[in-house]
Amino acid sequence: MSKSIGNYTKHAKIWDWGGYDRTKEFEFWLKLAKKYGKNVLSPMAAIGEASAYLAQNEFKVTASDITKEMVEEGRKRYGDITDLKFIQSDVCDFNLSEKSYDFAFVGTTDLHHLQTIDDIRKALSCIYQHLRSEGGLGLELWYPSKESWKSPKRVFHSLKSKDDNKIKVWKEAETEYNSENQKINISQAVYIQNEDKTDSFIHEFELQLYSRNTLLQTLSECGYYLKAEYGGYLFETWSPNSSKWIVEVIKK
Repeated sequence: MSKSIGNYTKHAKIWDWGGYDRTKEFEFWLKLAKKYGKNVLSPMAAIGEASAYLAQNEFKVTASDITKEMVEEGRKRYGDITDLKFIQSDVCDFNLSEKSYDFAFVGTTDLHHLQTIDDIRKALSCIYQHLRSEGGLGLELWYPSKESWKSPKRVFHSLKSKDDNKIKVWKEAETEYNSENQKINISQAVYIQNEDKTDSFIHEFELQLYSRNTLLQTLSECGYYLKAEYGGYLFETWSPNSSKWIVEVIKK
């Protein structure tokens, strides 16, 4: 299964709850995609915010997610954008008629929702089958620390209310990482206030991290060769101390 389903589907209507400016992230994917061409595949896209940004900048984008709720919300918000198509599919098992995408990307560390290296291999192989020869793939990953850690429960408030200040959303979350099994456990309580009524739900999920050697070896086995590793959205060179870990590979 390619996503921690659970209450993930309940996030669809509030997916962009934080109100943060993600332009730097979107511009990174746009610039990376430009190196390969204008036909882009975006698996594990949720409601497709990054996909919509690329489609608004002269790319032809296919965005997919495993849940119909995310796909429906994406179509609702961005369905009028030319050259943006939404489909429902599992990143580990999909077969589209288009087999010549120039570039594909999985952002926001979503690949770590896949719980086994076999699932990773299935996803990478599916993406491989849909790329043209020498097509590119970008993966935003989470580099595993050698030390375990735990963050205390914190409250996260959105920067702005949704729907003309009618709906307020906030979260309580705590996160724990176990270096022995390289798993991150995240527990969230999500609150949605609409006028005088407040609804809430619990969303708990697990991210499986993988060592750099394991991921690069699996990418090679699936037919990719390493082009570059970046430590952030400004294309800075990656190191184990970088704030981000983004891998660029090419289909052999």
